[in-house]
Amino acid sequence: MNLFSPIAQSFRDGVALYNRPTVWEIWRSFKKTCLESGIDIHPNVINYEIYAEHYVIGEEKGTLPIVLQYHLEYELNSDEYAHYEAIDCIFDVVTAMPEKASTLMADCSTQSMETMFLALESWSIFNLLKDQVFDFEITGEEH
Repeated sequence: MNLFSPIAQSFRDGVALYNRPTVWEIWRSFKKTCLESGIDIHPNVINYEIYAEHYVIGEEKGTLPIVLQYHLEYELNSDEYAHYEAIDCIFDVVTAMPEKASTLMADCSTQSMETMFLALESWSIFNLLKDQVFDFEITGEEH
């Protein structure tokens, strides 16, 4: 079972509408795509989470992945399968960043998907970067 391919493609299509999108514009597309994907109500999705983490690579250089990850369990030809899939947006951050609030993580055991998105929108690192433009990569993967 592969859910990530059409979700990642929909995300890419949404971002393609912008010439040089800001972190906020990419985020809005990510949020819209995830909410419309139905991951939160899919019968084979056991758990899902959203996380973001700022990594410092060097002086005035870092990376900021924002990820929706979910766990699938399903049966195929009388065999049971389980794996994780993820939709990632990884920003190449090229600006000096403070070493505070480096990680944000939320999962469906305590919050709705919408609430998780609101938590990320109030995260201090996100608010420092949301109006900026960085190179980024969108991927979908099974692991």
